[in-house]
Amino acid sequence: MKIATVALFLCVVHFAEAQQNFVPATITLTNGDSLKGTVDYRDWKKTPDRITFKDNNGTAKTFEAGTIASFYVASADETFISKAVVLDMTPDDPDNVLASTIISPVVIEKTIFLLQLLKSPSISLYEHVDENQKVHFFYIKDREQPTELIHRKLYSESLQKILDDTRYKQQLADLTASCPAVSKKAAGLKYNQQQVMQFIAGYINCINPSSSVVVRQADKVAVKFGVLAGVMFNSYKFVGDIDIASDNYSNYTSPVAGVVLDAALSRRYDKLHIINELIYKRNKTSAAVTSTTTTGFQYERGLAFDFSYVQLNTVFRYNFGLSPVLKPFMDAGVGNAIIVKEKTNTMYTKYSTGAATQFGKGIDGVRKYEFSALAGAGVQVRNMSLELRYGFAPKSFSPYQNLDVRTSSAQIIAVYNF
Repeated sequence: MKIATVALFLCVVHFAEAQQNFVPATITLTNGDSLKGTVDYRDWKKTPDRITFKDNNGTAKTFEAGTIASFYVASADETFISKAVVLDMTPDDPDNVLASTIISPVVIEKTIFLLQLLKSPSISLYEHVDENQKVHFFYIKDREQPTELIHRKLYSESLQKILDDTRYKQQLADLTASCPAVSKKAAGLKYNQQQVMQFIAGYINCINPSSSVVVRQADKVAVKFGVLAGVMFNSYKFVGDIDIASDNYSNYTSPVAGVVLDAALSRRYDKLHIINELIYKRNKTSAAVTSTTTTGFQYERGLAFDFSYVQLNTVFRYNFGLSPVLKPFMDAGVGNAIIVKEKTNTMYTKYSTGAATQFGKGIDGVRKYEFSALAGAGVQVRNMSLELRYGFAPKSFSPYQNLDVRTSSAQIIAVYNF
C-alpha cells in the first residue's frame, strides 16, 4: 500500500506540473504599444508577480511587474496594471500579529500588478493579494499615484491586546467629503471587495451621474468537474446476538471510480470547498462461523456476500493553500449508498451429526441503503489531488435489529479536475 501511495503521488505531481492554461490576452508595453497573444492564466488567488506570455508566433516570454504597463485576460475579463506602490505588509491575521508581537506597521516599496475592480475618468479602484493571502485595496484619483486603503492589526504593549486599525474608513470619508451623503457611509463600511466597490461607485455617481464606469463582476462560485479513481481496503465486523455475528469475516479490496463536482467559494475563499462525488464500489466478504445447537451438537455456517453500490459523497474540504501550486487539505463528510446489484448473498449450514447440508440466503431482506462517515487528508497539485481517506458505515447491509455489519474502509483516492 505504501509503494502504491508514493507512486500515485509522484504521478499526480508529474502530470499536474505539466498542465498549462494559455488563454487569449493582450499586454501593453511601457511605451504604449500593445501585443496580442496568450498568457498562462491560473485563475490567480494570489496576484501574480510575473506572467508567461506567448506572442502569435508562439514565442514565450516572462514579464515581471514593472516591465509592462498592463495586461488583459479576455476569458476572465480581467485587467491588471503595473504600478510602483507603498505596500502595507502588516498582517491582518491576529494570530500572526500576536505570535510576532507586531507593534508598528510593516511597509515596503514595491512594483506590483493590481487587478482592476472599477475604472472611471475621476477615480479607479484596484486589488492586490499578497503571498500571505492578505487583500489590499488601492484607489487612483485622476492621475495621482496609487493610495492603499489601510486595514491592519497591531499589538498594543500598553493595553496588552490586539487593536484593529480601520484607517480605510477615514481615508474613504476624506476622499468622498465633497458628497456628504456618501461620505457618512464610510464609518460602517466593511473591508471587502463588494462593499468598497459599491461605495466608490456611489461616490462617482454622486459627483458625476453621467460618468462612464467600468465595473468588474464579482467573483462567482467556482465549479469544476473531475474524474475519480482509487481503491478501498474494506474490513467487516458482524456485531450482535445472532449466530452469524463474528469479526472473522474476510477483508476486500474494492476498486473505486466516479465523477466529481467541486464547488469552491469565490477566489478570496478558495480555502473552503464543497465536493460531491458519485462513485461505484463493492462490499464483498465471507466467513465460516462455528456454533452449537441447544441440544449440544456443533454446526458450521458459511456465509458469502457481494454487493455493488452507487454512492454519493458530500465532503466539506479545508484547503491550507501553502502556495498556488501545492495545497494540502483536510476534509470530512458523509456517504449515502444504494445497492444496485446483489451478486452473492448465500449461506450453508453443515451439522456435525452428518445431516444433509442446508443451503439458503445469508441475510433475508438485505438493507439496500448504507450511510457512512468520511474523513481524510491529502494534497492538491494544480488540477490533480491525492487523498488518504477513512470511511465507516455502522450498519451497512444488515436489516436486523440484533445485528450490525460495521464496515471500515481505508481509501486511496486520486482526482483529476478539468
